[in-house]
Amino acid sequence: MSQNPSPRSSQKAAMPLAMLAGIALLSTGGPFGTDMYLPSLPEITDELDTTASLTQLTITAYMVGMAAGQLVIGPLSDRLGRNRLLVGATVVGLVSSVLCALAPSIGLFIVIRFFQGAAGGA
Repeated sequence: MSQNPSPRSSQKAAMPLAMLAGIALLSTGGPFGTDMYLPSLPEITDELDTTASLTQLTITAYMVGMAAGQLVIGPLSDRLGRNRLLVGATVVGLVSSVLCALAPSIGLFIVIRFFQGAAGGA
């Protein structure tokens, strides 16, 4: 009474290591946007000549952006496909990171952090 295993159960789906590493790195974008950022808050306050509370608002804008990114991009990726939206979000995240480094005022910095969070949430 030997049972032949079905072809589907005997084959393991192997994920290439590079793909696994890429997915892992992309999923760390959101947490890195806050964890690596927090120690720089006093320096940002000084550089942009603003208050600590406005600088802390950049964290709130990032979190709201992450939530909005997940709510909007999630259903869109089901309809349009994940690849194009993931590449687009990565580009938006890169551009917004550069713009954050070049932001001349706290108001613009807060807006850019929102878009950076939306890209991280995607």
